[in-house]
Amino acid sequence: MHAVLEYTGAPRVDIVAHSLGVTAAREWMLQDKAYGLVRSLVAIDGPNHGIIDCSPSPDNYFQLPADGGFVPNSAICEEYGSESTQLLTVLNAAGETPGPTHYPLSCDPKRVPGLARERRFRLAFRPRWAADCRAGAGPVWQSA
Repeated sequence: MHAVLEYTGAPRVDIVAHSLGVTAAREWMLQDKAYGLVRSLVAIDGPNHGIIDCSPSPDNYFQLPADGGFVPNSAICEEYGSESTQLLTVLNAAGETPGPTHYPLSCDPKRVPGLARERRFRLAFRPRWAADCRAGAGPVWQSA
């Protein structure tokens, strides 16, 4: 990140991270006290509270080497197997989201490609801020 800032001359960066990249970005920000260098972090589906792929159950198909080799004593499970691992305990100790936080919510499934066809992804509850949504209004951002 420091090289990006130096190269671009920008005062801060925007980070878009998915999966393990979310916790990697959060760890860098925590370890280097780099919160002031990040303008925004878009965290998509990060394992902030562990992953379920580390179950010792014989039904866990993620244990197979071709599917990741997620056995309880594997390196990935040692760090992400539950929210009580050393990494996630330290990472979440001060809270997941320092500073202003926004949560995206789509009010109209027709505006999200593929969502209208997938019943399993429709909202099963009415969020408390859903009254602010209008059909076709697009995303609503709720500040926490």
